[in-house]
Amino acid sequence: MFGALVFFLATVAYGLQAYIVGRTITTTLIGIPVADPRFETYRALISTICSIVFLISAYMEIKHISMISWATMPLFFGISIGVVWLATSQYPGGIATVLGKEVPGGLSFIDAMLMAVSMWAGFTACISDVSRFLESSKDTVISLPLAYFVGAIPPLMGALLAAIIRVPYEEIFVRFGILFAALGLIAWIGAAWITDDNNAYTAGLALATTIHSVVRTCCFNLWNIRCYLRGNRCRRNKLDNLHDHGISTLLSAICRCRSCSFLNS
Repeated sequence: MFGALVFFLATVAYGLQAYIVGRTITTTLIGIPVADPRFETYRALISTICSIVFLISAYMEIKHISMISWATMPLFFGISIGVVWLATSQYPGGIATVLGKEVPGGLSFIDAMLMAVSMWAGFTACISDVSRFLESSKDTVISLPLAYFVGAIPPLMGALLAAIIRVPYEEIFVRFGILFAALGLIAWIGAAWITDDNNAYTAGLALATTIHSVVRTCCFNLWNIRCYLRGNRCRRNKLDNLHDHGISTLLSAICRCRSCSFLNS
């Protein structure tokens, strides 16, 4: 069950990244606003293409994904910090006023939940980059809190920008000129790419583990039923060879479990 839950969460996170990229490209690069009837069609098409590209690159384990990581993450943080600096410096009273600003009505439950999810997503985005270079258990102990600290920076910057600029997140970079918009789009796509590379690996590993566990459990249950019906004691290694019973051969091939061969007897 835990493997199935991890698969579900990783798949949702994978789709969310593709959705963000599709939405950003549709509104900023193509120039179709959210209110336009064509928006969902273009967004869905671009998100689907991105999902396929990300999945293929994750499956093929492209050699240059680490280069994309090294180039994208500094660019993403650099552009984000630059936008926050410009926004706060142009705001009357500066950052001190922004930090003391109160949103009318307070923070709703959904806003708090999304911020928590953003911090988790930021952590998972950064841990995949940090973990590529782990060589010992000591490195792991250092990298986990480091990744969480670095991953908490994007939602904090987002909170500052949300207090200053009342626009959808994909339009933030556009407000500061074409250069910021272009670099921001590249950084956003790259960050989503390396994040989904990690999400795809996590989802695939969880699914494989779940299937293996389910099939193996089914095999053992069928063996117990057979033993009960025949009144025999269970001997898992009774047969070593697989013959012509298609379903038992398939199950045995899937779970890589020699004990499944009892189905042929």
